[in-house]
Amino acid sequence: MTSDIPTTTRAPTAIPAAIAAALGDEGLAWLTAVLSLQDDALAAALERIAVLEAENQQLRAMAGKDSSNSSKPPSSDPPGAKAVRRRQAHRKPSGKKAGAQFGHVGKARALRPVEEADRIVPHFPAACGHCGADLAGARERSRPLPHQQYELPPLKLELVHHWLHRLLCPRCGAETTAELGAEDRTGQGPRLTAFIALLGVRYRQSRMLVRDLVKDLFDLSISAGTVQACWERTAAALVDPINAIEQTLQKAKVGYFDETGWKQWGKKCWLSVVTTTVCTWFMVHPRRNAEALDKLFPDGFEGTVHSDRWVVYTALFDATHRQLCWSHLGRDLQEIIDAKGAAATRTEEVRVGKAAMFHAWHAFKAGQMDRAALKGATASFRLNFRSFCKDGAAQEADALWRKLGASLIELWPAVFRFLDVDGVEPTNNHAERAIRPGVILRKLSGGTRSDVGSACVSRMLSVAATCRQQNIDVLDYLAETLTCFWRGIPPPRLIRARD
Repeated sequence: MTSDIPTTTRAPTAIPAAIAAALGDEGLAWLTAVLSLQDDALAAALERIAVLEAENQQLRAMAGKDSSNSSKPPSSDPPGAKAVRRRQAHRKPSGKKAGAQFGHVGKARALRPVEEADRIVPHFPAACGHCGADLAGARERSRPLPHQQYELPPLKLELVHHWLHRLLCPRCGAETTAELGAEDRTGQGPRLTAFIALLGVRYRQSRMLVRDLVKDLFDLSISAGTVQACWERTAAALVDPINAIEQTLQKAKVGYFDETGWKQWGKKCWLSVVTTTVCTWFMVHPRRNAEALDKLFPDGFEGTVHSDRWVVYTALFDATHRQLCWSHLGRDLQEIIDAKGAAATRTEEVRVGKAAMFHAWHAFKAGQMDRAALKGATASFRLNFRSFCKDGAAQEADALWRKLGASLIELWPAVFRFLDVDGVEPTNNHAERAIRPGVILRKLSGGTRSDVGSACVSRMLSVAATCRQQNIDVLDYLAETLTCFWRGIPPPRLIRARD
């Protein structure tokens, strides 16, 4: 930051002889003492100004933090923040109307085979649209035009009435009553149980709303306690599928890691996520430390860990097997620019280089260049960025630059690993998208109230996300898993497609 305070010319180091002679010994001693005091006061003032400028820069950086230059979520941005950023970037409105533009290739819903239709309804025109003549018995010109409409039929639950017969033993006369199977004892079958559990966790509805929805859809009255019981039964049945997810994660080539705040009985907890291309794992933990990751990876992780710069990742995983998220790094760079410190101009140049690197990356992903060409196109930026980090770590004028530079030099093998290793992405968007349903659930529900509730949330989110990645119908899978659990047999296979 450049100070607005004008520079001051220092007093001469020696008093001219004529002035000294005119003042005499006593006057000369007095003047020397005054000049010494002024020098001390000036040095103290300049030192204080430097401290205040540093504090001012830090305060301005803190006040200007939003989702564009920090890890704060977009929902925390004040109204109009996006418009302000657009104006600061000198982006002008396009003036175009919202929606698809002229020349846009539309997308229509694909028609299903006619054999799948539940009803076929023919339509014939009654009169000629040109002259009004009656068309009864007229010749068909060509095949009719297809049109398909979906309709929701009346929803009706299947009610199964069980008679438990009681028989008398012909030998001893004792009465024996027939027993229900495990899947028939709860009052809600496996598919209805799974549906209620999905509504509460995957679709983020409260117990009261789930109760009301079941009543509206099926004319079935249940209590909030029944909703909770369905969640807990489903979670209990998911132990083996969760074990399968954990075993798959331990062998993954790349894992995307993230965490967000959670509440359990009002106490601060953390919801962690690890996701790959084939499965996703969630866990609610009371502390943001290494314990949760140690549980999942007791023997370490051989693949590439994709994450932010949280210290626990640095402690647990070697930098040579990590990739730092460039979305986070981009926000760190923006924070330095917004603070308007000593490195603002140079950081802006780095951000331009980052944009060029991503342009080359997108061309590589589109098949327009191979990896060797990608590395060549980004070689200059890699050198410039390392120089930027080393210079930042060595200077004192800009605290944000120094902190970022020192951290990245320490983690340097993790900065550009995506340019060298197949399957590694530059950003951690996989994990941030995966954890978003948990964030919304926390905002709507306020969290959980017990370890059982947290386990239910973790397992349901994990299996629902993994089913989507595996192209498995989650309701069918949960219903089948519940049936197997109640019958004491292994659940259906969850991980069917691998990395």
